[in-house]
Amino acid sequence: MATWVQALHIVQFINWYPVLTPYQAGLGWMTVGADASGPLPGDPIFTETAAYDLTITTNPNITIVSGGLVSSNNGQWRFAFKNARTVAFIAGDDFDFLTQLEGGTAITSYYLKEHAEAGKAALTTAAQALSLFNDRFGAYPYPTLAVAEDCLRGLGHGQRGGASYRAGYADYAGKPDSLLVATLPQALARLWWGQIVQGDSFNQPWLNEALPMYSEYLFIESVLSRFEDLVLGLRINYWKPEGLLGRPVSDFSDDEDYLRNLLRRGALFMDGLRKNIGDDAFFAVNSASNGSIDRTSVMAAQGIKESASNPVSPIAIVVIDERKESVIANVLRRPSINSAPRLNRLRK
Repeated sequence: MATWVQALHIVQFINWYPVLTPYQAGLGWMTVGADASGPLPGDPIFTETAAYDLTITTNPNITIVSGGLVSSNNGQWRFAFKNARTVAFIAGDDFDFLTQLEGGTAITSYYLKEHAEAGKAALTTAAQALSLFNDRFGAYPYPTLAVAEDCLRGLGHGQRGGASYRAGYADYAGKPDSLLVATLPQALARLWWGQIVQGDSFNQPWLNEALPMYSEYLFIESVLSRFEDLVLGLRINYWKPEGLLGRPVSDFSDDEDYLRNLLRRGALFMDGLRKNIGDDAFFAVNSASNGSIDRTSVMAAQGIKESASNPVSPIAIVVIDERKESVIANVLRRPSINSAPRLNRLRK
């Protein structure tokens, strides 16, 4: 489903062009049948990798933000990159930006001029998260990373070489437990789990959602450790996620159900799995550069075992399928950023 959103000073385009459904040898075209006839929770997209070359012509006062910038000259913008699953872009007439080098990657933070402090915090957070995820998930494979304030107060939208995010910019007050700092790492984690490696967004959406949500906790645990209990308590457990993980996206009634009982449930599963097998094994498995995962392929969980009576305790640990495409296995679900009482910043 195409997403075209406009707000004051910003227009964004996500999933805005036709995409050929993936084909897997021996399985055929990966379709979802009648379930795809209407909007689905989470707005899933399921794509193989491709090379993109995007040219946008606009007024000279407009800034275009996307991954893989090649050139910009008097309203003519060109972006090009390989091994990407989607290309999105944002246009704005009031953007300012800051750039920082982190581990060989040029990170640029784009933000509305009135949100300059939030833009600086986003750049710092992105650099810290990039360093952490390079260590935990494997090296970020692109030379640039663009982080942009967008039109939505919700989950970030990962794309090759960039992530757009609005949550917390307008109300950022310089505190480390702000919504912006707490949740931006989830958007960046989707560049590993969604771009570099992707699961079946229709039939096994938890593969794409559990690790990015848990990455919020990994970031707070490593960078802002005094707030880690708040993340588990207010961003995850407060919502009382329930139900089994291994369900297609059409089984979730709406976005709230999907957010609460897939992302947050998935984060609980990842936390339980990590405690069960230990950090060394957990991070060895969950590596986008792991030799058992082909980054141009699509993840598929095999042999998942679920338990309605004990859905948090990991049962199956790791299964690699016969084509060595991946991955992990078990039981859980997901959250909403801004749909509950505002008890504090992290609970949003």
